[in-house]
Amino acid sequence: YSYDNQPTMCKWNIGKLIEALNPLHGEEGQLKEQVFETYDQEYRVAYNNAMAQKLGFPVTDDAQQAAPEIESIVSTLMENVQTYTADFTSLFGSLVEALEQNDSESAATILCDQCASEVVLRNAAGQPLNEREQKAAAVLSSMPPLQARQAALQYGLGPLMKRQAKQKALASLDLSLRDKEMQDSWTSWISQWRKELERNGISKEQATTRMKQHNPNFVLRNHVCEDVIAAAEMGNFGPLHVCLDMAQNPYDDWKSIALGDQPPPRNMSSLLHEAGMKHSDLLEWIRPPKGQEQWICVSCSS
Repeated sequence: YSYDNQPTMCKWNIGKLIEALNPLHGEEGQLKEQVFETYDQEYRVAYNNAMAQKLGFPVTDDAQQAAPEIESIVSTLMENVQTYTADFTSLFGSLVEALEQNDSESAATILCDQCASEVVLRNAAGQPLNEREQKAAAVLSSMPPLQARQAALQYGLGPLMKRQAKQKALASLDLSLRDKEMQDSWTSWISQWRKELERNGISKEQATTRMKQHNPNFVLRNHVCEDVIAAAEMGNFGPLHVCLDMAQNPYDDWKSIALGDQPPPRNMSSLLHEAGMKHSDLLEWIRPPKGQEQWICVSCSS
């Protein structure tokens, strides 16, 4: 379910569907070849057009492919997301606020706030491996990758391998320089993004309106589900009703509602009252869980 693997897995699934349908048409090889010839291009067009809209660029119904300049902006954005461990949903949700800033440096600071801090990175890496774990990790490291994964699965060492990989990645970072590099990288990206919007004749107002329609402010994260289930098991279904309303209206400005800067929509005030919740409690539901490993994971809900 890795984000980078989704296009390949989607293509694999399509191939398996064709195999399953083979008895009906008897042309598996020919049909699969036809589909696979067009899949990569179709996926690339659909992905870049969807991302373009999340960045405020218009996409017409007959658009065949995003402009190369926009593809470059999307590519650099996702490189920064991965490099600086940004929360996918929170980052895109903060783009409107970033675009409204007068300068790229101030806008970059907003995006930096959506990236994992040093504390979160260290928490995600976990405790250093003890002597026994180091020996087990050394054995796995000496094996071919596929054999190592099979052995880890067989002996329940998967979490150990993940921990070791995170600690290696953390050790390779120069955290003293990371903050400046991150600020400079986001500043450069925002400047590129703004120039491309201007080149296409797109005003801030037009871009922000479009972004608000394509970047949800609420996605159903694991810690929200856990809160709802825990309350329901105690006989309180109020949080479930609140959660359903938010999930059905993900593009509402939930941050402003939680902070009291915007009146609650629909019957949200009464739903919160029945659930025994305050408006400010919604802040914890629209943010990733603080200081936890899940903060730096991209989930299917994103």
